[in-house]
Amino acid sequence: MVLLLAASLGACTDDDPEGVQPGQACQLGSSPDCIDPEGDGAGTYLTGGAQCMKDLGASRAMCADLDGDGEAGYPDSG
Repeated sequence: MVLLLAASLGACTDDDPEGVQPGQACQLGSSPDCIDPEGDGAGTYLTGGAQCMKDLGASRAMCADLDGDGEAGYPDSG
């Protein structure tokens, strides 16, 4: 039962900031996936954020949660 509850709440991994769900604000430096794609100093925890920032470099704004699913960019677009 605990596993089902954790799964339904979006269970945290070792890299998740404590108590923060994908798409929520986070403290920069609390997780590799706590990123600042807009460059405004505000961190957002996004699944795949660190990899997106690494891959896109200067185009980091494309790593924002563009479709509201808690994932960096459009990872589900193929």
